[in-house]
Amino acid sequence: MTALACAIITGIGVWTGFRGLAYWPTSLGLAFGVVQANPTLVMIGAAIGLSFAHYLDAQHFEAKRDRDEEASVLFLVRMRQLLGVTGTLGGALDEMGYRTRRPTADAGEELLGELSRELNVGVVLFFARVALLVRRHGGSLLPVIGWAADAIQRAQALRHARQLEEAAQRSTIVVLALAPFAVLMLFRGMLPSFYRILLGSTIGNAALLMIGVVTVGVLTVLTAHIRREAQVR
Repeated sequence: MTALACAIITGIGVWTGFRGLAYWPTSLGLAFGVVQANPTLVMIGAAIGLSFAHYLDAQHFEAKRDRDEEASVLFLVRMRQLLGVTGTLGGALDEMGYRTRRPTADAGEELLGELSRELNVGVVLFFARVALLVRRHGGSLLPVIGWAADAIQRAQALRHARQLEEAAQRSTIVVLALAPFAVLMLFRGMLPSFYRILLGSTIGNAALLMIGVVTVGVLTVLTAHIRREAQVR
């Protein structure tokens, strides 16, 4: 069991560094297991710490996508103002400080496509495709820009309202997922004999492993939910 715990810890450390995750959740989980002097708890602590690091990374990704949307709205609002003055997409982008790489007829639309891929917001990507069609077949971009900015802002308002409700739910899920280990510490302080039996028996270790697997599963599902919602923007 000790050799297996060392192998798992090594793998988790490599994975954490490879993905650029925060080290402190895994370190805290390892410290929890080491203090208990139990290889099973060492493995469980490391796995839960890694899952929590992924959860924090998903939250950071969600915050980045929020910033991308805010930047997209500012980009579209400024473009709408400048497009009304310059009359051309290329001129508006030039006034905004963006320079085209190739002096072609579709240079402005090509640059808009590159900028939209950097922002990676669905509405802006759609707007870039529409801009190319307008350039080739004629029409005005001003109504499309207004629609795009309003669409992002409406989606933001709905999402922020939902996130206020979900924030308490997420916190409750995380607390409930980690609660069994707080109970374990209570057993150590109040019922040391039961605690020793729990950690020293096969059934007790199996129960701890089951709790650890459930906790990792809960954090993994929550992380996947946050990432999926953040990606679909």
